[in-house]
Amino acid sequence: MTTRHPKIRAAMADDAEAIGELARQFAVYLRLLGDTTNFQFDAGIYLRDGFGPNPAFSGLVAEIDGQVIGYLIYYSGYDVDRAIKLLHIADLYVHEKARKNGAGRPDARSGQYLPPKRGDRTPMGGFHPK
Repeated sequence: MTTRHPKIRAAMADDAEAIGELARQFAVYLRLLGDTTNFQFDAGIYLRDGFGPNPAFSGLVAEIDGQVIGYLIYYSGYDVDRAIKLLHIADLYVHEKARKNGAGRPDARSGQYLPPKRGDRTPMGGFHPK
């Protein structure tokens, strides 16, 4: 893969197969770290739960030359105690050969690549070191 900077865009239904394959690769990586979760997320689940009248999450993809090389899945929440909107980062993965070119750094903490008009949010998520 090239070292060009990726294009970040909203994930679409047409991205299901690519996201499903990347999610499978991520599950393999997590198992190598000792995670014993029975990973269920795949292209079909992505389509079932990410689209329709009440989607459970939204997503972004990173692509280079039209090839999806990474994805971010997120959903909204709310903290009543602090009275703030939250942005939960559910999954972030970039294909191993495409790393180190900015695809995994859409600066999720600043929300710069998130769709506008989502409101103020505090990003939340767990990250696995390499």
